[in-house]
Amino acid sequence: MEQELYRSRNVSKCVKAAYTLFNTNFKHIFKKLWLPFLVLSMLLAWNLKIYFQSLAFPYSELQPDAFTLVIYGVGGIMSLVAYVWVLANVFNLLNAQGIKANVIKLLKIMVVYLALVVLISIIMGIIVAGLFFYFKPEDTTQGLMNSAVLLKVLAICFLLMVVIILLIIPIYYAFMQFMIEDGKLRSTFFPAVKIGFKHWGFLFVVFFVLGLIMSIFISVMMMPVFILTISQVSSMKSMAMGDPSGLPAYFSWLYFITFVVVYFITMFLVTWGIFVLYYAYGSIKRNEMDRELQKKELTSDTSNYTT
Repeated sequence: MEQELYRSRNVSKCVKAAYTLFNTNFKHIFKKLWLPFLVLSMLLAWNLKIYFQSLAFPYSELQPDAFTLVIYGVGGIMSLVAYVWVLANVFNLLNAQGIKANVIKLLKIMVVYLALVVLISIIMGIIVAGLFFYFKPEDTTQGLMNSAVLLKVLAICFLLMVVIILLIIPIYYAFMQFMIEDGKLRSTFFPAVKIGFKHWGFLFVVFFVLGLIMSIFISVMMMPVFILTISQVSSMKSMAMGDPSGLPAYFSWLYFITFVVVYFITMFLVTWGIFVLYYAYGSIKRNEMDRELQKKELTSDTSNYTT
């Protein structure tokens, strides 16, 4: 999988380079990724199948016992492990550092990501509490959770989440640099985030275009799942009113197989998306390298002129 990474590209060229890389090496990519993709697809589909099966029981039977919680917990942990395995295999195609090295890198990134989520959650919790206190009605008999206050708080929280998402876009550059290059996350993270903020506009356009393309393809691929889900929900409503289920006995397995196929195909699309971000990183890196070279040349010329 050879194609020049460190080259200045615009968004369309990053998309084209990712498509070329994916298309010309598809057999190699499929050979390396089909097994982890299949495992993760089956785990995700199985967890969903169990969830929908649980909804078919009466409410009195839905109270989770210890065994059910263990099943959900084991399924979630196995899915997370498979997800890390998938990403490690994808990035191994790009950096050739080995599965083990990529797993370790991904675990470090997950720790940083978890810390960011906790920090953002604490900040949002403080903001929400402050908003409820600020918008509380003068008539205390109405309570804090009336519809007008709740609507204002939800609107402000939505805007804050949009701002936070836009602000964390440059963090992608730091994560991608850590995955592709050799170096410690502790020493490279904040300098890389600073570079990411310098190229925020480019990264925003890359994410916007990539999200638009992927949302269109995923919406088309998810149509069979939408149809099956509507049938499942309609059946559950009928059963809740005492009517028998109109679905065949094999429906849950049909649902499972459909989700496996859809997830499996979607993961190859996500892989292409990672390739786009890979070339976006390379473009930023090339621009920064050229900028540093220009500074050195300018400093050298100034020094020679002064001499």
